[in-house]
Amino acid sequence: MIPVWPKAERAAYLRERLRPERLLDDLENRATRCNRPHVVLIGIKGSSSEWTEVREVVGPQFRREIEDDPEITSMLNAFREIGFDIDWGGYSDPTGEEFDLRIYRDEEAERRLKAKIEP
Repeated sequence: MIPVWPKAERAAYLRERLRPERLLDDLENRATRCNRPHVVLIGIKGSSSEWTEVREVVGPQFRREIEDDPEITSMLNAFREIGFDIDWGGYSDPTGEEFDLRIYRDEEAERRLKAKIEP
């Protein structure tokens, strides 16, 4: 069975990750440090043997629950409006199958975000 956080805890975690200051820090530090073009905002991971369940059952349910939260949808849309690309992705490796929500680095969007949060 794939462990999934309770919905309320998951939503609180994602809201925290989407605070503009936190997101900017993640983009500037976490993505750069990991040499990735994106930051994973939230995700689920199952073992290699659970790949079908991650892709066909748990992942789509996880996505629906997040996208059905009006506050989170509003936050994601605000970042999209200033130019960020936010999408669902995932990967498979020997440790398992991951399904996640990602925000991609964009220099212009990051500049706009800085301007919004700095006095």
